[in-house]
Amino acid sequence: FASLKPGMTELEVAGAIKEHFASEGATPSFWIVGSGGNGAFPVDFAGASADGSRVFFHTGESLVEADQDRDDASDVYQRSGGTTTLVSTGPAFQSGHFSAFLWGVSASGSRAYFTTAEQLVSTDEDAQIDVYLRSGSTTTLVSTGPAGGNGSFASSFAGASADGSRAFFTTADRL
Repeated sequence: FASLKPGMTELEVAGAIKEHFASEGATPSFWIVGSGGNGAFPVDFAGASADGSRVFFHTGESLVEADQDRDDASDVYQRSGGTTTLVSTGPAFQSGHFSAFLWGVSASGSRAYFTTAEQLVSTDEDAQIDVYLRSGSTTTLVSTGPAGGNGSFASSFAGASADGSRAFFTTADRL
């Protein structure tokens, strides 16, 4: 499971990726990821699948038509097979001014965990930071429980299984 933390230097990120690939018996190669965008927004590496075929990054620039917020709040994108897709989106997306940050990616890259205060699904009824799962074209609210979890406290991603089928988070909300 590849999990990187915001604020890591490029050297730390490269080292973490190299170490991960080495543990899998592979030799990594690095390349510059880019698609669209000519604005003055930074792009930050956020994670990658174990084989490097899916790369995830943050930027405040709108790189695809689906990114309708048109602000400088950071969004999560995936680059795979020459295509860039927006990860931090959902059916209830309302173009709020909320940043999203990737916290974990499954080994295959098919499941990505991120946090945002944006209400991306109808079951998210608060304006607190929540943990979401993006798998395929489906966004699911993770930081909830049988009693809800839409309280006045933020949630934090704590980890996930290697295949991304199970996630762990912390919150002071009553679940």
